[in-house]
Amino acid sequence: MRRNPEHLPPLVDQLQVGVTLRFITTGYGATSVTGVTFANLLDSWMVATSATTGFQLFDYVKVRRVTVRATANYNGGIQGGGVSCEVGFSGLNTGVLGSGKRVTDSALGVNNVAFVSIAPGEDTLAGKWQASNNGIAFVIRIQDYSGAAVTGAVIDLDLSFKNEPDVSPVAVSSPVAAAVAGNLYYRGIDGGGVGGTWARSAFGPRV
Repeated sequence: MRRNPEHLPPLVDQLQVGVTLRFITTGYGATSVTGVTFANLLDSWMVATSATTGFQLFDYVKVRRVTVRATANYNGGIQGGGVSCEVGFSGLNTGVLGSGKRVTDSALGVNNVAFVSIAPGEDTLAGKWQASNNGIAFVIRIQDYSGAAVTGAVIDLDLSFKNEPDVSPVAVSSPVAAAVAGNLYYRGIDGGGVGGTWARSAFGPRV
C-alpha cells in the first residue's frame, strides 16, 4: 500500500516502561499482613527535587504479576517450624470490584521455600492503569508458624509504568532525607524510606 508522503504517522508522546522491582522484607513494624496501594507502588520509584523532597517518577501504574518467596526464620535460636505466604487481589475499593483471586503456599524448615506467583487479570482493578491513589492494589501475608513477620522474604513485582503530560507530578508521601536533587531513587514497597519500610528495595540507590 502506497503511503501519502504528506501524511505523517501518529506517535505516542509519553514514556511507558515495564519493569520487575524486587523487595526484601525487613521485619520493620512487625508487619506480616499488609495492603499495598497504587500510591505506594508509584512512590517506590522517585526523582528527588531537593535533599528532602521527591516526586513519583511516573503517573500511572499497572500490576502484571506478584511473586513471593519466603523461608522460615530462626526465632530465639530455634529453627522455625514453617512459613506461609499469600497474595490476594481483593479489589475492596468503593465502587470498584476486584477478581477476589488469592493464592497461598506453605513450607516447613529453613531449607524449603514457600512460593506464590499470581497475576491479577486484565479485568481487575490492579490489572488496569491506575493513577496515584489509596486504593488497595493487592494484599500480602508473610508469616512464620507463630504468626510473626518473616524477615528476608523476597517479593518481585512485575509492573508497568507510564507518564501522562497533562497529569501534575505527585510528591511521595513518606519523608525524604539526604537525597540529591535530580537523582532517581528506589523506596520500599510501601513507599517508605530505606530505614522505615517493611520491605526495602533490592535496587539502589535507595533513600
